[in-house]
Amino acid sequence: LEEENADEQLPAAGMIRLMSCLLFFENFRENEEVRVSAAAAKKTGTRVFLDAGAVYPYEKLLEAVVWCGANDAAAALAEHLFGTEEAFAEEMNKRAAELGLSAKFADATGLFEEQRMSARDIFKIAQALSAYPKFFQMSGNYMGSFLHMSGRETEMVNPNRLVRTEKIDGMATASSKTAGYCIAASLKSGQARYIAVVLGEKDSNSRFQRALAGLSFADAKYTLLGIAKKGVKIGRISALGAEEEYYPVCAAEDLFILCERGQENGIKKEIMADEISAPMFAGDAVGRLVCTMADGEVFEVGLILGADVRERSFGSVLGEILKRFLCTEMRTVR
Repeated sequence: LEEENADEQLPAAGMIRLMSCLLFFENFRENEEVRVSAAAAKKTGTRVFLDAGAVYPYEKLLEAVVWCGANDAAAALAEHLFGTEEAFAEEMNKRAAELGLSAKFADATGLFEEQRMSARDIFKIAQALSAYPKFFQMSGNYMGSFLHMSGRETEMVNPNRLVRTEKIDGMATASSKTAGYCIAASLKSGQARYIAVVLGEKDSNSRFQRALAGLSFADAKYTLLGIAKKGVKIGRISALGAEEEYYPVCAAEDLFILCERGQENGIKKEIMADEISAPMFAGDAVGRLVCTMADGEVFEVGLILGADVRERSFGSVLGEILKRFLCTEMRTVR
C-alpha cells in the first residue's frame, strides 16, 4: 500500500530467522523430536540455553524461535531438518528463488553479519508465513517460559512489544550495530492482514513507532471485502435441453478485494456465463464473475457449475407436452 526504498538491500541481522521459520513450518511434522548438538547449544545472541545432547519436541523449539528469536533453537531445527546449518542455508536459498527474493542466506540465525535483505524480501516471506495460523499463535505471545526436559525453565520475552497492542499479532524484530533496529509486524483486522516492514532505524522506539503508524494507517483507510468463496453459490444460469430451467453456479476460487473504506457499495458485479447445454457436470467451468470498482479497476473469478446438468428424458419432454395440452384444453372449456 505504501513503500519507501523497498528494494534496497540492507543488513538484516536476526530478520533472517523469518526465512528459517518459513522452512520450519513448511517441514513441520507432529510429534517429532530433535536432539540438540553441541554446536547448536553454543549459539550466541538470544537463546533459551538448550542442553547439548538433550532431546526436545520439534514444536517446542519452533515456539522458542518464533516467540523470542532463540538462535540455539533455530540452529537445532536447521540441523535436524537438513543435517547441517550450511545445508539448511542452501535450502533457504532454493526457497528464496521460488519466492522471487533477492536475498542470499548463509545461516539460520542472522548471526553472520554479511547477510542482507530488502524490505520487499521480508514482506514476501511474511506473506508466505501468513498461511500458518500457528505462527501467529506463537509470535503473538509476550511473556512465557521454556520448559527444559530436565525440569528447569528459561523465561521467554517477545522483543516485539507491539504484540501488546490490540489487533497486532506478531512477526519478528532484530537489531545489531550494522543493521540498526528492524521489525516486521502484522495487524489482523477482520479478514484483512496488514504487514509493516521497517529496516535500519536508529533506535528501538523509532522502529516500533514507524511500524505502528503504518499499520494503523492501513487499518483506518482500507478494508478487505470477501466477494466470493470457493464452492459457494453465487447465482444461477439457464441451460438448453436440460431437465431444469436453471442451475447454480459457484466460485472456482476465493475472491477478496482490498478497497478504501466507503467504496464498498460502489462495486458492480456481473455474471459473465457461457451458453450451456446438457449434459454437463458439477465443477465444469462456465464463465466468470466480474467485479468493477468505481475507479474502473476490474477483478474477476472463474465460475463453475454447482450441480450436474442432465439431458431432458423422453418422459419429461412428453410430460411437458401433456401439461401444455391440458392447459390449452382448460382455457378452451372456460
